[in-house]
Amino acid sequence: MIVENDAAIARALQEELSRIAAAEGSGVSNTEQELIITQHWPGMIVGNDAVIPHVPKTNGEIPSEDEQEIKNWLEVDYKMPYGIPPIRKLWVLRSRLKVYYLVENKVQGDGNCQFRSLSDQLYDSPEHHKYVREQVIEQLKSQPQMYSSYVPMAYDAYLEKMSRSGEWGDHVTLQAAADLVWANTLLCRFPLLLSAFLSVDLHYGIKIFMITSFKDTCCVEILPKVLKSKNKVIYLSFWAEVHYNPVRRMS
Repeated sequence: MIVENDAAIARALQEELSRIAAAEGSGVSNTEQELIITQHWPGMIVGNDAVIPHVPKTNGEIPSEDEQEIKNWLEVDYKMPYGIPPIRKLWVLRSRLKVYYLVENKVQGDGNCQFRSLSDQLYDSPEHHKYVREQVIEQLKSQPQMYSSYVPMAYDAYLEKMSRSGEWGDHVTLQAAADLVWANTLLCRFPLLLSAFLSVDLHYGIKIFMITSFKDTCCVEILPKVLKSKNKVIYLSFWAEVHYNPVRRMS
């Protein structure tokens, strides 16, 4: 799913930006009418052709230090997406968020952004990211038969690496996050209470819906092995392969 062909990115981006620019002066536009079709999700609508199922995978090449400096630009609203390819991908992502009336709650880009984003969606704060990482790692440890085939290295070494604070989450950790049981905010702050209140306000089997910067993939749907929390959906944005943020509907 990662796009390496910069020329293809540029062509697709120019097409998308041309449609958006032509419509910007007139509220609800032809662009929105074309892209927002009929598929309903709690709190949002997306195009039928834009959503693909999720295939767990580990991270590819992590951005260089120069590319990581781009995260300092995350607070900037761009007029034109000229520059290195990651900036063009960010513009694609921002354009899609605008079309779908979504806004990012920007979290720190310290290597924990996936877990901060999950924490924000589950507990209304990114500050429980350490607890979220711990729970994801426990899920991966307890169900190796579900996840080890997606990891191209020794599974124990992968678990040890992924347990470190600052280690980038991948699509395998996202799948584990969708599969496991999440306690409410009180229990995440005081995990020793979990055994005493196991039936209190738990989310189990949560769908994760992700808006991406991939050229050919607007949205990725991550389904849990068993979907039980039908009214709970986690919404994320993904600037591939640089940064995750939680997203919400514009007020």
